[in-house]
Parts: sequence; structure tokens; C-alpha cells
Amino acid sequence: MGMSGAGDGGAMRDPNVTPIIDVMLVLLIIFMVVTPLTQAGLDVELPESADNIQTDAAPDPNQLVLDIDSAGQVTINKQPVTRDELPLRVRDIFETRSDKTIFMRAAPTLKYGDVVAILDVVRGNGVTRVGIVPNDPMAGGGGGSR
Repeated sequence: MGMSGAGDGGAMRDPNVTPIIDVMLVLLIIFMVVTPLTQAGLDVELPESADNIQTDAAPDPNQLVLDIDSAGQVTINKQPVTRDELPLRVRDIFETRSDKTIFMRAAPTLKYGDVVAILDVVRGNGVTRVGIVPNDPMAGGGGGSR
């Protein structure tokens, strides 16, 4: 008695892999469709180099600058704001403005997560555009070279 073939009504020698291939192709298509939808990020406009910045232009009084020092203290246009009052303060400022832009300057020693947490609070309370202001190495901002 040997192995019987498929024609004898017995067990087949080779497994049928067609259903497995069908399932794998369906999963591949699902992952190809879903993957681009899961990518998230922040839109960033990098500051210009020091050569392209005009130094003779006076600062616009309507611009808001959010500073975060190395201790994590937040100021808006040099007025101290606690982290608890930040959402309400930002919402009050941008409630009536048509230009929903704020400029942010952070100390280079801060952790990335701390800066993003404040950025999330600002974006969630009325700000649609955030400009990154480079630290001025001449003013003691600690720009440093890399």
C-alpha cells in the first residue's frame, strides 16, 4: 500500500495554497490603502538664513511672539503666562483676529516634547499658523553651531 493519488479519492499530496494567497493579497491591498492615511505630522516653515533677513524693518506691533525659556516659562510678547492660563489667553487673543499666526521662539536646551506640548495647546485654541523664530546668538539665545 502506497500513497494514493487524488484520483483514488484519498488524501492529496500537496496542500491547496490558493486560499492562503487570496487572503495575503487582500491583506496587502488593505495595508497599501491604509498606510498613507495613518501618516501624521506638522507643517513646518523653516526660518530664512541670516543673510536673507532684513534687519532694517521695524517689528509689526500686531505680531505675537511666544517665548519659552530654558526653565519652561512661557511668555507672550514678553508678558509671563502660566501653562494653566495659556489656552484661555491664546483663545482670547485669537478670537477676534483674522490673522491666526503666532511666532514661537524656544530655548535650544528644551526637550522636543515640551515644545510640542505647548505647540499643541496653541494650535488647539485658535492658531492656524506657527512661525519658528531662530534664537539670536548675539542676544545670548544660545543658537550655537552644529
